[in-house]
Amino acid sequence: DSHMFLLTAPDSSVMDYEKYLAFQMQGDETTDSLLFVFGHGASRRAVRNFRLQELDPTRNYRVKKLFDNAAEEIIQSGAELMRYGVRTILQENQHVRHTAGLYQISAV
Repeated sequence: DSHMFLLTAPDSSVMDYEKYLAFQMQGDETTDSLLFVFGHGASRRAVRNFRLQELDPTRNYRVKKLFDNAAEEIIQSGAELMRYGVRTILQENQHVRHTAGLYQISAV
C-alpha cells in the first residue's frame, strides 16, 4: 500500500501558465517517496519548491531527479524537506503544452 499527498491546491490546473500540479507518493513499507510535478510548458517560473509530508524529521534523505543525467543529488533532512520543500526545476519549453518532472526521495 501507499499514500498519496496532493502538494498543490486542490483546484490547481496546469492549463494556467503559472500553475503547477504536484503530488507525493509514499509507500507504507519503505522510506522512499516519489514526487511528481507537472507544469505548463510556457510558464515563466521553472523553479518551484514543494513541501513534502510525513517524512521522519530526524533522518536525512537523498533527493534525485529521475531521467535527468545532469541532475545533482542532494542530501537534506526530513525536517528541511517538510519545512522548505524540494526544489524542482522543469525546463521551459514553449513548443510543448505541459512539462513534467519525477523526483525520488530516499532515506540514507
